[in-house]
Amino acid sequence: MSTKTKKITVTNFKAISALEIDFNGCTGIITGGNNKGKSSLLRGITDRIRGLKPELIVKQGEKEGNGTIELTSGEKFMWEFDIEGTDKLIFVTKDGYKTKVT
Repeated sequence: MSTKTKKITVTNFKAISALEIDFNGCTGIITGGNNKGKSSLLRGITDRIRGLKPELIVKQGEKEGNGTIELTSGEKFMWEFDIEGTDKLIFVTKDGYKTKVT
């Protein structure tokens, strides 16, 4: 069985104040106007896992934010960040074990 994205949750990331999308492992289509956060939602945490960090992370006017990608396998990536450029990426196994990802 292949692992797919179950849910993406984002708070105060770029143009997004708060958003939760439950894919439940299915294909989804994300639509919206320009500069509304579509790419940020889909690429933000994935890029961070790959080691890429955007220059501007926290939504303007906010001090911190976070994001989570939950997988259908029960594992998840949790990302916390703030306006000072501090960020923490954590991988959580399906058994609840946490590992900081550099």
